[in-house]
Amino acid sequence: MLALGPSKDKSIVTALLTLNQASCHFGRGASAVKAVDRVSLTVAPGEVLGLVGESGSGKSTLGRLVAGLLGCEHGDITLAGERLPKRFSSRDFRRHASRVQMVFQDAYSAMNPRMTLIDCLVEPLKLQGKFRGQESALALEWLDRIGLPRRFAQRYPHELSGGQRQRVGIARAFISGPQLVICDEPVSALDVSVQAQVVNLLHELQQETGVAMIFIAHDLAVVSHLADRTAVMYHGRIVETGGRDLLRSPGHPYTQALIAASPGGESEGEWLEGEGEALEANSLMPPADQGCAYNLRCKWVVERCRTERPRLAEKEIQDKKNGRLIACHLLD
Repeated sequence: MLALGPSKDKSIVTALLTLNQASCHFGRGASAVKAVDRVSLTVAPGEVLGLVGESGSGKSTLGRLVAGLLGCEHGDITLAGERLPKRFSSRDFRRHASRVQMVFQDAYSAMNPRMTLIDCLVEPLKLQGKFRGQESALALEWLDRIGLPRRFAQRYPHELSGGQRQRVGIARAFISGPQLVICDEPVSALDVSVQAQVVNLLHELQQETGVAMIFIAHDLAVVSHLADRTAVMYHGRIVETGGRDLLRSPGHPYTQALIAASPGGESEGEWLEGEGEALEANSLMPPADQGCAYNLRCKWVVERCRTERPRLAEKEIQDKKNGRLIACHLLD
């Protein structure tokens, strides 16, 4: 069990980030891959949103879309009330990067191997024109905050362990004071022995700074500790969102299967024997072109599921609504 304290409840009044039918496709025409398919989502100031789903569900693409690394084909993305451009110019992206930062899964690939650690930390400050004349001092302070000795300042990325490099990647994301940090599988490439340390560091920094965070992961246990809300993604679509009770009492059939397939998966929901095995066996099945994206794999599919795309809307779970949004015709 990770040593994490409970996150503070967030009152979602005004959204910091809003996605309205946002889409990102790769390729053209009938062969286009809908990596993000008309996603609508909000993140409140200071909120931690967990984004879960199996590999290939579009989680990382959605993160890169919000970070401005990919273009938005359709729909809108709004940050702090400002509609973002479909594709960023160099000047617009630099401004966007001062507000939205990303922690990547592979910290080594995200760092310039020819730059020392202090240069890696100073670089975003110089690019964004922040803390002029104080960059080096601030970088050294951040080495302290992430638990690395100051003598490491002149070391290069290849001289660090994987966990140490990821700590630098986290400091690089937080150092300029962004409004939103996107963490894309930040611990999945690390040894189990250091995963909890890095997760605890992220938790502490988020609590100290109050920054909003999108935490992308396939480890549901980590998400349950960190996230105020969780969104479940399947083949480019959000199929369910909810608070801390979502992983205990899932509503969407895919969420149920995802939890059943995870190590030690438990739920208060109603299970069918072999649900986890069914998810793993069908993991390579293509998404449905029409209707619900999950209809080719769902055990409870009806004809309406094959022809009509379900709307992500508030549904009752165990006779309670609790702000749970689910895209499933069976719960209408």
